[in-house]
Amino acid sequence: MDDGDAVDRAWALMRKIGYCMLCTHDGAQIRARPMAAHVDRTRHTIAFLTDVANHTDDEIASEPHVCLAFADPHDQKYVAVTGRAVISNERARIKELWSMRIGALFLIVGLAAYPFARNLWALAVIIPLIPIGTALLFPATTALLSKATDAADYGTALGTAQTFAGVSRLIAPLVSTALFGYLSPNLPFFVAAEIAALGCLLTFRIQSPRLKPAPVAVMVDFSSR
Repeated sequence: MDDGDAVDRAWALMRKIGYCMLCTHDGAQIRARPMAAHVDRTRHTIAFLTDVANHTDDEIASEPHVCLAFADPHDQKYVAVTGRAVISNERARIKELWSMRIGALFLIVGLAAYPFARNLWALAVIIPLIPIGTALLFPATTALLSKATDAADYGTALGTAQTFAGVSRLIAPLVSTALFGYLSPNLPFFVAAEIAALGCLLTFRIQSPRLKPAPVAVMVDFSSR
């Protein structure tokens, strides 16, 4: 295996495992903490979210050289890398990770509330929820998809996502029309809200182990490796 293949394999394993021990220096001692790793090869970084109340940022500020140890005992796969860490207060990026969930919640509330709108004033409150949810959900989904995909696979990943979106735009109106005409006028909205709720639950299941609402990100730069 040449160096290029080894590097590709290391990045792939780090992203697959997702968790590692972050080893920092505390004076004469070494501290190791289990952390959820956000691997972003396009930026040559591995990011961690940590709380300002702990001492990780202080240790990195005094000694930025760190070691990351990834382990998958089930498949007997291990990766250890060293690099230079910096503290970054990227609140905008942290907020982006939550916008998909918030957008899905707006969609759920808006769709579920449509059947209960009995006058124009109620509709005036309900209708904006849908575009607000869409505006929060879809850009964040595309951004997270691009960050979770290697640069060489961008076209395939985004093309697959657009294919599913196009198919859903064809099928959803047909199904909704059938539900509206043959079963109940309210049913299309409830079904759409349930689908949005399922998507919202999936985002919490996928992202929650890797996200902690903390304002400091530790960025480990491996661009020189």
